[in-house]
Amino acid sequence: QEHDSVLHVHRLIDDELRRQGCGSLAYLGDDPRDQVQEAKAVLGHHIGTTRMSEAGSQGVVNPDCRVHGLSNLFVASSSVFPTSSHANPTLTIVALAIRLADHLKRNITTV
Repeated sequence: QEHDSVLHVHRLIDDELRRQGCGSLAYLGDDPRDQVQEAKAVLGHHIGTTRMSEAGSQGVVNPDCRVHGLSNLFVASSSVFPTSSHANPTLTIVALAIRLADHLKRNITTV
């Protein structure tokens, strides 16, 4: 799913560059999926590996960052982001962690 998302964004960027008359995207190899796979190995942000979703069939954690099917396991990480963005995720991770801490403080009564 991530490969498809990345390739879709590449197509949108390529379309806009061409529409504006200022360039186009080109891959080094014949198969764009191979290029996305190779680039994944050097990217620094691990995003989407414990994807957030309403349904357990679509992801690992619910919108409260609780792992589907477990009552006491939460994940505060960029891994819960459904997709990656164009910028560093640190501030969003901090906001997510603060939101989760507030949720846990409100809902957990014993240690």
